[in-house]
Amino acid sequence: MTAREWALVWGGPWSRAGIALAVLATIAALAISAWTYRRLRRPWPRALLIALRALALGGALLLFLQPALDLRKVRLGRNHVAVLVDDSRSMELSDQPGGPTRRERAREALRRAAPLLDTWRRSRQVDFYTFSDALRPAGDEPLAGAPGCLTPRGGTCGDATRIGEALESVARRYDGRDLGGIVLVSDGVDNGRFGRALDAAGRAQVERLGAPVHAAWVGRPGLRDVAVSAMASGDFAFVRTVFRVEAIVRAADMGGRKAEVVLRREGQVLQTRVIELRAGEPLMVSFDIVPERVGEAYYEVAIPVQPDEAIGENNARGFVLRTLRDKLRVLHVCGRPSWDVLFLRRLLERNPNVDLISFFILRTPTDLQLAPQSELSLIPFPTRELFEQEIKSFDLVLLQDFNFAPYGIAPYLAQMRGFVDAGGGLAMIGGALAFTQGDWGGTPVGDALPVDLLPKTADPSRMFSTGEFRPRTAAGANDHPLLRIGATREESAKLWRTLPPLEGANLVGGARGGATVLAVHPTLRAPDGAPMPVLAVRSVGAGRTLALASGSSWRWAFTAAAGGGDARAYDRFWEGALRWLAQDPELRQVRVDVARPTWAAGEDVPVVARALSRDYRPAPGVAVTLAWRRLGAAETEGVAPVVRETGESGEAVIALRPDRPGAWRVTASATIDGRVHTDEETFLVESPLRELEDPEARAALLREIAQASGGRFVEGSASWAGFAARPPRVAAIESRRQVELWDGPWAFLGIVGVLALEWALRRRLGFA
Repeated sequence: MTAREWALVWGGPWSRAGIALAVLATIAALAISAWTYRRLRRPWPRALLIALRALALGGALLLFLQPALDLRKVRLGRNHVAVLVDDSRSMELSDQPGGPTRRERAREALRRAAPLLDTWRRSRQVDFYTFSDALRPAGDEPLAGAPGCLTPRGGTCGDATRIGEALESVARRYDGRDLGGIVLVSDGVDNGRFGRALDAAGRAQVERLGAPVHAAWVGRPGLRDVAVSAMASGDFAFVRTVFRVEAIVRAADMGGRKAEVVLRREGQVLQTRVIELRAGEPLMVSFDIVPERVGEAYYEVAIPVQPDEAIGENNARGFVLRTLRDKLRVLHVCGRPSWDVLFLRRLLERNPNVDLISFFILRTPTDLQLAPQSELSLIPFPTRELFEQEIKSFDLVLLQDFNFAPYGIAPYLAQMRGFVDAGGGLAMIGGALAFTQGDWGGTPVGDALPVDLLPKTADPSRMFSTGEFRPRTAAGANDHPLLRIGATREESAKLWRTLPPLEGANLVGGARGGATVLAVHPTLRAPDGAPMPVLAVRSVGAGRTLALASGSSWRWAFTAAAGGGDARAYDRFWEGALRWLAQDPELRQVRVDVARPTWAAGEDVPVVARALSRDYRPAPGVAVTLAWRRLGAAETEGVAPVVRETGESGEAVIALRPDRPGAWRVTASATIDGRVHTDEETFLVESPLRELEDPEARAALLREIAQASGGRFVEGSASWAGFAARPPRVAAIESRRQVELWDGPWAFLGIVGVLALEWALRRRLGFA
């Protein structure tokens, strides 16, 4: 396509400085002339003389500058017009019940614009794109996709509308090419960098495009919708501690209605709030919950779908909450004061993660009393309150050098065993009143211990050894958490060989079935001839028990410090014991880990299952069963479990692909040393329809984009006649000539004539 162009050029050999001086000299001469004519009283002769002098000086300046017309015949290139059509999920909405969808209005707008597009095609390249979360090239009919999606490939609609990112993609595509204009067809919903309005950075981005952006808004007021658009909650909470859940509720065209907001935990209703919906105003709804157990749970805030509501998919929003122990509740019952009791009590008191309840038995009911009962007892021993009513509130029970019989505890031993079976931790620590000497043999608590108790005889020497000894760690047990008293495995082994010796040991039988022996006496033997256990642990029901058959572990702290050793070994030993008894998730023999708690729909979710033997070494060759299901779904909807065998590192890896949004729970189970161990992890697959959190059509953003770029804004299917594209760039110059405007007698004669007329007028007025 050819076109004719002209331009005014200056042919004089003067620099810019010379031209500036000439212009200043002309202005100065005109000012002097005006000053000369100031004596004339009548204004019109004075104005006429000044005008004639200005014409003469201007003509002289033109002769100095030598102006010319540059006439060209040029061939123009074909620049581009990019038409961007929103194909996000919100375009499928009807703003009014029974009315057309935004997609249908966009289709009508393009149909009405066909003549303009045809006109553009004669001199330009019209390129069509669809956009949602990303920009995609489209054919000449971008709305030819199947209902439910605007992409011509028939894929799913984008999970967001990112107008700013789409314009940035256009700028990159046409970098170095001639972009004449952009047409943006959208409902104005944006959950990208622009949001609800252009900020300074967004305005600068639009201006850098260098082309007008014309916006066609295909939304309408009147959408009726309620949405839980955001959640303000953390990823973790502490057990038995208040945790606040805050949800932001948005309502469109629902003003004056009341609605229930429900908080559920894995389908169970916890709390309900009644709110009044306010159109256009986000409302914060808060719930206070107190998690009662450690672990993960899926919580959901939901609003029932309202009558004539346009969208029901955005009425609920969930999150996975990990509940941790803020503090371990420890019940410490001691038979009598001792150095061992003192050291352990002080360790528990200075541990910020322990909530300690401690009872010392200073006398028994059979002790000689020389004073009334009321004068000897500060408080009575709360047997019933502790072992029947409150025991479930504890995580651990430590029985240190304690015999139960004199205190009326025998009726509650079954409750103590039930506490262990339900998941509690129980430790028995030695001394003259512990194990066999404490009459624990044959009781529900004694049967839960990891060691057998000896029959009680009249000979005390058959129940307690008073000599010093240094425990010897059992073979293969160095990886157990209780034995990790050093920074490394090797350092721990060295410390165990050099710790101060213990003094005194309770004589016990061998290890019970399922128990793990961690340390043995170097010389004493159990009835079966094996080294007598000194330290052993065992899993019982859902809980755990520990037996330390000596009441002198305090020497690891006191004597070690006095001799220049590592006094922290005592602290590390008991900290490890507390963690193991409380079943710290990090110390489970089977672990299942998901990298993060939240995933996008369609992502592969890598899951790692780990298996450890009883002594906490990696367990290779273990068959781990992995099952996963969506919470709230019927049992028949679960995915068939898969079995993976652990490798040399004790790990098995699998990639899951959940088929729909929601909360999913993956469970790993394996049999290790004849005992089934399980672990589970919960993760959330987010709905891809994030833009439905606030789907109300918005015209303001599109209007701002058009204004910032020099484009125009129209609503619905209004005419695009005012949409103008920038002219194409010149591709080549076919011919060119210059016509000089100063070179001829008429210019000189004109200047002389003006000066003569001025002279004649001056004479008439008496100025000559």
